[in-house]
Amino acid sequence: CLRTAAFMGWLLGLGSRGGGWIGEVCLFDVAIRTAMGIGAMNEAMLADGMRRDEPDYREEPLASGVRFVLPRRELGSVRIVGWAIAGAGACGALFMVGWMWQPIAGGIKQLLTAPPGQQMFGWISIGFGCLGLIGLTITVGMVMAGLAIARNRSRCTVEIRNGKLLATDHFFFYRLRRTMPVSEIQRLRLTGPHNAAEKFSREREKFSSDDVSRLVGRNDTVLLADRADKRALAIAVAYPHEMLTRLATAIASHTDAQSLFTSTIIERDPLEQRDDSEIFDERVSILDSTLASEPWDESRPAGELRPDDTTVVIDRRPDGITIDMPPVGVWKGSKGLMAFSIIWNVFVGLFVAFAVAAAFGAVEAEEKGPPWVIPLALTPFVAVGVGMLLSSINSGRRRAMIATVGDAVLFVQTSIFGKKTREWQRQQLDEIRCGPSGVEINDVPVTELQFIAIDDDKFGCLSHLTDDELRWIAAELNDTLRLSELDRAESFAATLQRDAHGDLLPPVGSAVRLERSGDGVSIHVPPRGIRRSLGSLALGVIFFAVSVGVAVVIARTQFKHGFPPRDMGGVIIASIFIFVFGAVGVAVMVGSIVTARSQSWFTARRTELQVLERSVFKSRRLSWGRDALLAIEVLPTGTRLNNVPIYHLLIRPRQGETFGVMSGRRRVDLNFVAAVLNESLELATAESP
Repeated sequence: CLRTAAFMGWLLGLGSRGGGWIGEVCLFDVAIRTAMGIGAMNEAMLADGMRRDEPDYREEPLASGVRFVLPRRELGSVRIVGWAIAGAGACGALFMVGWMWQPIAGGIKQLLTAPPGQQMFGWISIGFGCLGLIGLTITVGMVMAGLAIARNRSRCTVEIRNGKLLATDHFFFYRLRRTMPVSEIQRLRLTGPHNAAEKFSREREKFSSDDVSRLVGRNDTVLLADRADKRALAIAVAYPHEMLTRLATAIASHTDAQSLFTSTIIERDPLEQRDDSEIFDERVSILDSTLASEPWDESRPAGELRPDDTTVVIDRRPDGITIDMPPVGVWKGSKGLMAFSIIWNVFVGLFVAFAVAAAFGAVEAEEKGPPWVIPLALTPFVAVGVGMLLSSINSGRRRAMIATVGDAVLFVQTSIFGKKTREWQRQQLDEIRCGPSGVEINDVPVTELQFIAIDDDKFGCLSHLTDDELRWIAAELNDTLRLSELDRAESFAATLQRDAHGDLLPPVGSAVRLERSGDGVSIHVPPRGIRRSLGSLALGVIFFAVSVGVAVVIARTQFKHGFPPRDMGGVIIASIFIFVFGAVGVAVMVGSIVTARSQSWFTARRTELQVLERSVFKSRRLSWGRDALLAIEVLPTGTRLNNVPIYHLLIRPRQGETFGVMSGRRRVDLNFVAAVLNESLELATAESP
């Protein structure tokens, strides 16, 4: 009411004819703002006083279920992200409006001017333009969601009715709904950013849970509903931990499940489900992952893990095993990618047909570009579709074989792209596991069999098999190679070789240079070289080339006859696109070059450690006294590349901040440098576990 009164007063003052209306409006505005400030303080004080007494959420009975109405979220500093979301949504909405305008306007013009019987392309053009309504709805929703987050006006409701769980986030008039059948809920799980913060803090000592509290306030927990197929539904996001704990218990009681408070979980075993009448006897668990991690059960022997419907055959020999994996078929092996690739190619085919027709005059358009521009612009989309189709066929037609002989393991795979072979020794392997490949199909992570070597080399394969088959194969290989009995510390120590005098030698194939003198050692870690960064460098070049190509095309088509003021909106949107793509490309290229050219020097004497790190743009030189150092360790940076953690050398002083160097280097090189420095400075040896 106060804001409305202030606005109306401003309008009345603006419409007055007297010479002193500006002063009156300013005085009126000051008075209103003062009253608003006092009212806001009183409202905040009352809210703080009432927060202890009011319920955390409200439970409302429905005709066929129940509804839980959660209060508004009160986020901390992180709500500033809402403005970024709203800005991105506004830019996207403007882009979608501009994208829809030309085909719809051209289609209407085609309908009005084309003779009867030749209006088909007009309707196609209008239908093509109306496809932008999907993107426009999403971008407008982003604007509403961003504003609601920034203004602390978002809230959530949870409904359980007719055998379904419906979670709805309210962002002003925009609704974001998620639903799943109650019978598919295997577990309710509480999680939050504090787990990652504590892990990151242990590894970097530069981030803590207190920082999370300052960012998100008390609303630091997420309630998830897990399914048996590893997909999860977010029930309530960004609410206090205590509130969501009570909400999870209430949801468990309303889903006819028995709440297990001792384990703070709600879990239902799908093997025990036979029909809906037996839900009463099932147990749903509530896992609070903010308190403890879920234990991993390794008690079952590998032979008992064999799935009943598997086509994988294991041949056991006295000196090892042979695992034969025949083709599983296109639909099963692609895990849904085949269907998506067909939909993608059909949709892109419609784009190609319409674009080619418009380029050659079959469809009325405001401007006609040269025909070669159309294939050039659509080539990446066609390439993606063909790539997905070939990948789906390859996943269903490939055959693989894994054989172990003594302490050696051999992998052979034949597919439509050729033959792939890898071989390892038992001492070279850290573990064999079933892990995520980094690819998701329909929001479901695709898992694969991963051979993790002690030098951080990860080899993934067999992503076309089911999770149960991958776990079974991994267990069989671990049992056969006795990897569980292998001491990992001894494995890392075995990679460090010594000469006849007992001094450490660089690992085989290492580029690290070591020089010893009477008072200490000097270590030079040369640049990795541009060859190791060719992948990221090529990606940056592609992004930059796309931005330059778009800029050239726009310059030749839009500015051929001077500056077009009526197309200012399109020019602005194109400029944003060019700037973003170009900036990303330049950033990736610069980052690749910096990573490829970075090098380090270490000088360790009995009383001092000196470190010089030099990159393309800057250099850092630090030194510590021996008594000021606690340890030199090899620890993960907290970043993962291709689902493999990236390690660095961490110099940990007794006081002050830690110093990380040699990020992304091979773990054997990191262990070697750490071992040499620790021995020279007579510190505790700290090899990576």
